[in-house]
Amino acid sequence: MRTSAPPTVCSGRSTAALLTTLLPLTVSLLVWASQSQAQESRADVATNTSSSSASRAMSVLQNASDGIDATQPGSKPVIYVNNPQLLREMQEQSLLHHTFRLSAGGVPSKEEDGILEGGIPLLERSATLGSQLRHLANNELGVTHMQATFDELPYSNLERKEEETVKEMVQSLERKFSLYSRLLTEMCETLEEQFTLDEPRLGREAQEYRPCCLIPDNYLEYKSHFGTRVNEELWCDTGFGSGDHLLPDDFFVAPYNLTEMFALNLRRYPTIKWQYFMSTNGLHTEYPAHRPGTSLGSDCGQSSRHRHVYEGTLRPRGRNIVLLYDLGEALTPRLLLTAKAIGHQVVSTLTLQDNIAVVGVAGNVARPAAACMRSAMTPATHDVKQTARHFMDFLEIQNEPTNHTLGLMTALNIISQSANSSALLVYVSRGVVSSQHQVHTIMTSLASKLDTIKTRVIISTFGLGLLKHEFSLEEQFLAALTKQDFKMFDIEYSKTPETGKFVGLDSTLNVSPFIHNMYDVVEEPPLPKEGALRDLVISDPYWDDDSSETVVSMSKIVRTEEGRLLGMIGIDLPLANLLEDVTHFTSPAHSYAFVMDAQGNVLGHPKLGRPESWTLPLVPTDVMLLEQTPGLSSIRGEFFSTHSGHTFLHGRAHNGDQLDKLHYWWHQSESNGWVMVVAWHDSGLPRRRLSRSVRPLPPTALFHRLDLLSPSEARVCRHFNQMATLDGSTLFLSVGSYVSPLSQLASGVESLGAVQSITAYLSDNTQLIANPGLRLGVRTDATALYQISDFWKKQHEDSDLSKYIVRRYAAASSGVAIMYPGTLLDRSFDPRSQSWYLSALSNPGRVVVSPPYLDPGGAGYIITASHTVYQGESAAMHSPADPVAAVLAADFTVGYFYKILLDLEPACGGDDIFDQERKVRCFLVNSEGYLVAHPSLLDPTRSSGPSVNIPPHITHQEPVLSMELLGRVEGWLTKASCGRWWHGASERHYSLQVPANQVVTLPATSNQVLSWSEINLNLLIVITNAHHSSAYHEDSIE
Repeated sequence: MRTSAPPTVCSGRSTAALLTTLLPLTVSLLVWASQSQAQESRADVATNTSSSSASRAMSVLQNASDGIDATQPGSKPVIYVNNPQLLREMQEQSLLHHTFRLSAGGVPSKEEDGILEGGIPLLERSATLGSQLRHLANNELGVTHMQATFDELPYSNLERKEEETVKEMVQSLERKFSLYSRLLTEMCETLEEQFTLDEPRLGREAQEYRPCCLIPDNYLEYKSHFGTRVNEELWCDTGFGSGDHLLPDDFFVAPYNLTEMFALNLRRYPTIKWQYFMSTNGLHTEYPAHRPGTSLGSDCGQSSRHRHVYEGTLRPRGRNIVLLYDLGEALTPRLLLTAKAIGHQVVSTLTLQDNIAVVGVAGNVARPAAACMRSAMTPATHDVKQTARHFMDFLEIQNEPTNHTLGLMTALNIISQSANSSALLVYVSRGVVSSQHQVHTIMTSLASKLDTIKTRVIISTFGLGLLKHEFSLEEQFLAALTKQDFKMFDIEYSKTPETGKFVGLDSTLNVSPFIHNMYDVVEEPPLPKEGALRDLVISDPYWDDDSSETVVSMSKIVRTEEGRLLGMIGIDLPLANLLEDVTHFTSPAHSYAFVMDAQGNVLGHPKLGRPESWTLPLVPTDVMLLEQTPGLSSIRGEFFSTHSGHTFLHGRAHNGDQLDKLHYWWHQSESNGWVMVVAWHDSGLPRRRLSRSVRPLPPTALFHRLDLLSPSEARVCRHFNQMATLDGSTLFLSVGSYVSPLSQLASGVESLGAVQSITAYLSDNTQLIANPGLRLGVRTDATALYQISDFWKKQHEDSDLSKYIVRRYAAASSGVAIMYPGTLLDRSFDPRSQSWYLSALSNPGRVVVSPPYLDPGGAGYIITASHTVYQGESAAMHSPADPVAAVLAADFTVGYFYKILLDLEPACGGDDIFDQERKVRCFLVNSEGYLVAHPSLLDPTRSSGPSVNIPPHITHQEPVLSMELLGRVEGWLTKASCGRWWHGASERHYSLQVPANQVVTLPATSNQVLSWSEINLNLLIVITNAHHSSAYHEDSIE
C-alpha cells in the first residue's frame, strides 16, 4: 500500500497519524524480522505466507501502540532505523522510546558493534566468508599441499649476475640485427646483379605486374603470425593500381629469384613478418601475398604500406610539412575524394622524425580539434597521424570562394614559428582565381611573407582536375606558386626562389606514384658514404595496421655499382621478437627488466605487458612515468650518456613497509641506441631457486598435446568445448619457457618429435639428454608443480564442490603451467599475462577473486579464485615479502559465489531476488568495484548481461550507492580517467577502499558502511535494503 507524504511533524500530532506514516516502513522492516526468526528456527523463509506477514505487521503495530518492548528475548530481533527524517519523528514520540533500539549512525556503540539492520551480524558473516574462502583455497586449490611441497624441496643460492644478464640481452639483440642485415645484403646483391645499364629490365609487360587486390579469395588463408589472410607461396605488387593503365617507361621489377629468397628466408627464420622491395618509380613488391588496406579514396592497388620506411631509409633526417587544403565552392565531391586520397598518402610517408600540420581554407581557416595541431607543426607520432587522417576524412566543400591568400599566410605563419632549416608546403587546390589581378595580389603577399621567414620554404601543388600540359589560368597560378615565379608578375623578391613540384590530378587512381618521390624537391637521397654502401637502417617501432601488431622495419638502400639508386629492400620484424629476452625475463628474486629507446621512451616494461599482447599502438611514454622511484630523475641521463653502468636508489620496499635499495644495471645497443635495464629490489632476502637435484618429472606425466597421445596413454574426452582427460593433469609450457619465445610462437603447434624431446628431457634422471631449448628453471618448476596432480584428481572425485569447479590449474614465473582436467591449450596462451595470475602476485598470501568473465573453454561465465605459493622455507614460516614460487587457481561457476552469499545470509535470497524493489539485496564486490556476485548476474530476463570484455561494475548496477561513495571526501570510491580523444573513447578505473572496523553513515541517504580489516582487503559484502541504505564489509581474505 502506498501512502501520500505525511505533513510536517508538530507537537500535537496524533498517534494514529504517526502509525499511518510508519506503516510502510514497519512492513519493510518486519520482513527482516521474519527472515531472521526463520533462520534461528532453521525453517524456510519462503514458506511464510503473505497473510502471516501481514498478521505480524499488525501485531507489531499493536505492540508499538501498547508500549510493548519488542527487543526483549522472545520478541522481535533488534531493528536499526537509519533514515534521519524518521529518526527525528520517532524521537519526538515518547511512546516509541522503548519500542525500538535506535542507532543514529556513525560509529556504533560497543554492544551494537557488527549488528546490521534486521539483526544481521555482518562482522560475523564477513569472518565466516573469509574462513570459507580460506578453506576453499587450502582444500580445493591445494595451497597448503603445494606450499608443503615447496617447503620440502631443496634450494640453491643464486649469484648476482644482473650485469652479465643485461649485457647478454643486448648481445642477443645485436645478433638479430646482424642476422637480418646479412639477409638484406644478400637480397641487395641479387637485385644489383639483375640490373645492368646495358640491358636493363625496363618496360615490363603489364601482365607481369601482379596487383595484390586481385588475388582470389580462395588463394588466401588466415595465418595468426601475420594477423591476416596470406598466401606464403605468392608475392604481389602495389603502387600502380589494379594494372588497368600503362606502366611508366622506367618501370623496374623485382626479379623472380628475389621473391624466391623471400620464401626461403621465411622458412629459415619464421619470426620474419613482411619482406618487400620498393623501387624509385613507386613499385611495392611484398611477400607473402595478401590484400593490404587502402587509404580513403584510393584504388585497391594504391596501398600506402611502408611509404614511411622508404622515406626513412632514403632521407633519415626527417622533413617538415604543412598540408593545405582548398575547400572552396569550385571543388566537386569527386575531386574532394581525390584531395583526401592525396592527404592520406602524404601522411603515410611520415616518420617520427617528421613534423606535420594540416589546414583547410575557404572563406575561413579550418584546423584540427587537437590543441597541439592548431598553430604549429607537430611530431608525426601515430596519434598525430590518426588525428590528421580524421580531420581530412571529415572535410567538406564550403559554399564560398577560396581565400588563397588567407590559406597561404596561415600555412607560412605555422612554418615561421618553427626553427627548422626547411619546410615543404603542399597545397591541394582547384586553383580557381577570378583574374590575373587576383593572382598578382596573391603572389605579392606570398613574396612579402617569404622574405620575412628564415626557413627555406618549398611549395608543391596538386592541381585537382587540372592536366599539366593544358594551359589555363588555374594551372598558371598553381605553377607560379610551385616555382615561386615572382618575376613573371614583376614582384621584387630578395631570396633565390625554391622550385617545388606541380602535379595535375583528376582521379584517385594516379595518386600513389606522384607521392612516392615528392620529397626529392626538398632533399635528394644522399649518396652513401665511402665504405657504407649498405648501411642498415632500423626504424622506430610502429603499429602495422594490416597485422595489428607493433613491428620494427630493417632496410637497406639498393644501388648499382655505378651509384644509381634502384630502391629499398626491407624486412619487418615483430617488436616482441626483438625484445623477447627483456619482456620474458623472469627471476626468483624481486628483479625485472625494461627497455627504452634513445629518447627515453619505454618500449617494453612489465607494467605495459608483453608486445605480442598489445591491441593498440604504444603511446610514447617516458621512463619517469613508469619508474616512479624517488631520485630517478637525477640518474636518468646516465642511461644514455654512458654505454653501460650500475647505480642504485633508495625506493619503496617490495612489501611496502620499509625503504630498500633499488639497483639498476644497464647496457646500450650500438646499432640503434636502445637501452636495456635490469632492476633489482634489494630487500635483504636470500636469492634462491629450486636445486637441480630435484627429481625429474615422472614418466607418466601427460603433456597438453592430447591429440598426439594414443588411447593407451590417456582416455580423452570433451570438457565443454576443449579436448580433455580425467586421467591426470597436463603439463603446458608457454612460449616464455623457451630461450627464444617468439620463434616457438611463429613455428606453430608443437610437433610429435618436439613433444617427445621435451618430455624426455623433463623426465630424464640421468641429466644426459640435451636441453631442447628450455630456459633455466623450467625443468624444476615442472617437477614441483606436477606434484599436486594426484591431490587435484582426488579432490575432483571426492569433493562436494567439484560440481561448481570448472578446472584447477597452477603456473610458475618460468611459464610452466599444469591443469586438471588435463586440457589441450593454444600455443599462444601465457598464464603469466592473465589477470588471475597478476592479481595474485599483487596480493601475495590472500585469496584473490576475479569478477565474472566469459570462459574461453566454453563453460560460460566463470569466476576465478587464485592464491600464491611461496618459495620453500625449512621452518615453513612465510610472509608476503617472500618470493612467490607459483600461483594456484580454480574456475568456479558464477552461481557458486551467489550460493556462498545465500548460505551466509538467507535474507539475501527469496523468490524476488531479481526484483529491484525487494527489501534486501546482497552482493559481493572487489576492491576495484567489479561485482563478483549480484542478483543481476543471475537474472535470465535481463537484456544486457555482463560484457565479454567489460565485467559488471558497481557503478552500473548500483549507481545510487556509487554516486554517494564517489562524493565522499574521504575517497572511499575513487575514479581515474584516461581518454583517447582521437578514438573518441575513454577508460575509467576505480578503487574501492572503505574505512576499517567502524560503522559510518552516508549523509545523503543514511547508507551504512561497515567494514572489517586485518591486513589488505580484496572482497566486500554489501547488503542494501529497500530504503537505499547499504552496509558493506571489506573482507580480509588471506
